[in-house]
Amino acid sequence: MSGAAFSKRSSDPISLKKILCSLNLAPRSLILSSCPHNLSPPCSQTTSYTHLITRRIRSLSIFSLCISGTSPLSAIASLNPCVVILSGEPHSVHTSDSPSFLPEFPEWAEANDVVVLGICYGLQLIVQRLGGEVRVGKKQEYERMEIGVEKSATLYGSKRVGDRQLVWMSHGDEVARLPDGFEVVARSQQGAVAALENRVKRFYGLQYHPE
Repeated sequence: MSGAAFSKRSSDPISLKKILCSLNLAPRSLILSSCPHNLSPPCSQTTSYTHLITRRIRSLSIFSLCISGTSPLSAIASLNPCVVILSGEPHSVHTSDSPSFLPEFPEWAEANDVVVLGICYGLQLIVQRLGGEVRVGKKQEYERMEIGVEKSATLYGSKRVGDRQLVWMSHGDEVARLPDGFEVVARSQQGAVAALENRVKRFYGLQYHPE
């Protein structure tokens, strides 16, 4: 996979705060950070990422809850969220016991105008479940790495094509084919998909950890 050509690194990083602002979230909006498994043990890598995301969002004066990804859809719907974040997970979508969301979740989210943001494993889960393809990466990325904006994107607000920044990558799999309606909006320096979005469905994904 070829690398991407980037311009000068941005002095204004694309933080989680800026990403949430670009999604036009009002203060006190309800965000659910969904851990793919149950929320135990509390010291697991999965729940550590999930709780960190939840705390970061709360620090922005936005109401945020951390729930289990095994929660029934009726329980999620009863909370009336404006955003559901599918958080990081050390699994691969290719393993037989890999966590997932309910089959009816995407249709429910779209019908109720709920924004879905996948982070790391969450991005790969969105791609795989909506008809795209995730494969083992030729160049696995477990380090700080530059990403560059490839298209004008909802996720990145006023960021220009070519703007770049350092992010934390932690993944062995990568997106090989996008689901219908999605587009790549940022890539890593090695050429892997770093961010994607479907503006119509309001589904977004980040391969890195912005929190």
